[in-house]
Amino acid sequence: MALLWWAYYRPTENKLFNCEYIIPTASICCASAMFVTRALAFILPYRERPLRTTEFQFNLPYTMLREMPIHWSSFPSDHAALFFALATGIYFSSRLVGAFVFLYVCIAICYPRLYSGIHWPTDIIFGALIGVVTACLGNILAIRNSANSLSSKWLKKSPGSFHACFFLWTYQTATLFNGARDIASAAYHVLRVIPSGLH
Repeated sequence: MALLWWAYYRPTENKLFNCEYIIPTASICCASAMFVTRALAFILPYRERPLRTTEFQFNLPYTMLREMPIHWSSFPSDHAALFFALATGIYFSSRLVGAFVFLYVCIAICYPRLYSGIHWPTDIIFGALIGVVTACLGNILAIRNSANSLSSKWLKKSPGSFHACFFLWTYQTATLFNGARDIASAAYHVLRVIPSGLH
């Protein structure tokens, strides 16, 4: 997220490496990658995580708890999908910075999830593929131009709301949309309770 903000304010002649590309396209790609992984997790057969698979006899790292409150399927990894989509978007703008981000995502985001038993290697690989493919689709000229056009109009019309939403999006992305998920989950439970209360 720090790189995105740096790219936003960085003076450059490369129009791809600024808000006209980074913000709209990266936003769409990251959100789409998250949606695809969550949809697949619900549609595909449930897959238990390594730390809870007794047959695997996984040795928990220190401070890790086997009773972690993770209730959805391990496959595919939404962390890998989101951050590989982000890394791919940055790579299209700057190969050097993008290569660094790819390395960072592998070492600082994906490897710890393998080490802690939260994901299997195939969860990470498939999630990464979803992220990369989603970012490649978002880089198609027609899609990118449409997103850029809407973003530019919004920025010119209301820079305050644009920057506020950009900040909120980067925060939600950094936390993997946990706040949005909590709100959606609470709304879902409320909507389920209301009909039963009416009876």
